[in-house]
Amino acid sequence: MPSANGIRAIFYDLDGTLRTSVPLAREAFARQSATLGLPISAEDVRRAAIWEHRYFAESPELIQDRERFQDDSQAFWLNYCFRQLQVLSATPEQARQLAPQLNAYMSKQFEPQDIIFQDVYETLRALRQNGFFLGVMSNRFEPYTDYLNERGLGELFDLVVYAGEAGIRKPNPEVFHFMLQKAGFSPSQSMYVGDNYFADALGARRAGMLPVLFDPERIFESPDCLVITEHAQLLDLLTGGRNAAAS
Repeated sequence: MPSANGIRAIFYDLDGTLRTSVPLAREAFARQSATLGLPISAEDVRRAAIWEHRYFAESPELIQDRERFQDDSQAFWLNYCFRQLQVLSATPEQARQLAPQLNAYMSKQFEPQDIIFQDVYETLRALRQNGFFLGVMSNRFEPYTDYLNERGLGELFDLVVYAGEAGIRKPNPEVFHFMLQKAGFSPSQSMYVGDNYFADALGARRAGMLPVLFDPERIFESPDCLVITEHAQLLDLLTGGRNAAAS
């Protein structure tokens, strides 16, 4: 059944929203940077997290780096380390010195565990039982249906979309319109849930959808959209509860 605000379809981001890595890459990067002698504060870590979200939301810097390095992934990630170190307060000289060591650490020693966020399965089943159409759309350019099936998520979604199908990525509103056309719902009937404010919330809003930011770490201060820190809060949100609210 539709919610009180007319929402009939709920679409999710994948990485950082339904699934995550433990530890997070940025957390491991910051810890290793500190081990190598770079003083890092809690505010530095939060600032780097926001920067990471903005960078991967098809920022001009990301587009420039893709063009510059093209198929040279090692050079891309070395440059990424150089950028990230400076966001963490390193000087350009310190960043040039530490980037090769951190790039080697992240590529050879960082071995995170892939997990599905707590209460995802329970929440998705409850939403389906309440008659909501469920979809998932990732900025991945390759299909990931096998991954969803392996994790027992595939059967819970009515539609799976990857950005490569449309040839564009979030936050471009056209990729959201592509998804909505396949699903058969209008933007006003649809909600999009994602962890990246710049790619997910802003992109969904520009497409006319209702954005919901999933921010369990409370990275973003006072974002201008609905915010949840647990997936189960969506149930309250859609049924008029008060556990999720606009910040």
